[in-house]
Order: sequence, then structure tokens, then C-alpha cells
Amino acid sequence: MTAAERTERSRPGAGTGGLTGGLPGFVPEEEERYLPVITRRFSGLIALPDIIMIRRDGHCFRIILENREYRMYCRREELERYLDDRFCLMVAGWYINFGQVSHMEQGTVWFRDGSLAVPGRDAYIRTRQRFNIYIREYTGVPRRTGQFLSGTGSAALSDRGHSRS
Repeated sequence: MTAAERTERSRPGAGTGGLTGGLPGFVPEEEERYLPVITRRFSGLIALPDIIMIRRDGHCFRIILENREYRMYCRREELERYLDDRFCLMVAGWYINFGQVSHMEQGTVWFRDGSLAVPGRDAYIRTRQRFNIYIREYTGVPRRTGQFLSGTGSAALSDRGHSRS
């Protein structure tokens, strides 16, 4: 799925059926995307940047925010159509929001609110590789950060005959 298709599909009310059955006439701001949550006690749109992680818990998903948690029954496909590139499937039924990740080290994912997640070794390695790509794409950090931090820069690379970007 391309980024444009994911953007179109993540828009609340896009398509038919799903979590909300469509929201006729609702047009959100282009920058802000939402996850519609409808439960017995709560109905609302949760801004995607506010979500720390989403975990499958039996037949429902737990949507975890900094100071609140929601439980919602839906299929994985219905949930995924609202998520964008900042969300990563870490392990089966466990999505993390890279925008909320503070750092990753020693097999642990640390979030900005102080909470943490400890996936298995393979899941951690795979997720950290995706997080590195996310950092490079969204912050413009060069691929070989250590070289730029140590002051050797790209001149040292060209002296050795390498031309990496």
C-alpha cells in the first residue's frame, strides 16, 4: 500500500463500513488524523499523535494514551485503515506510535511519558530498524550519524573513495 493510499484510507469516514460506518459530511483537517472510538461509554475521535500504543487484548484492542485507556472491539483490518506511517506493528496485535517513542536501547522501547515496552529479541531488532528509518525520513538525520557527530563529515568519506548518502 502506498503512502497516498494509506493517507486516503486513514481519513475518518473514508470507504464504507468499518469502525464508524462512515461519517457523512465530516472532513477533518489534512494534518490531523483521528481514530474513531465507539464503545458503550465513550464515543469520540482520538488524534493519532496522542496514541502511545495499541495492544490486542483477546477480542478487543486497548488504545493507550498518556493518561487514559480505551478498549474497543474491531477487526485488525478495520483498525489498520486509520493508522498511518508513524505506527509500526511490533508484534502480533501490538502497534507502537513512533511519534511517542523517546528512544530504544537494550531491548526496550521507551516512550515520552516514561512508560516502556519490552518485545522479544527479534521483534525488537525489526522494530528498531524501522524506527531508524522513521528517524531518517521524518527528521532528516543522515544515515551515518556517528561520522557527522565525531566531526569527520563527508569529506572523510570522499577521501576514501566512498560516496554514501
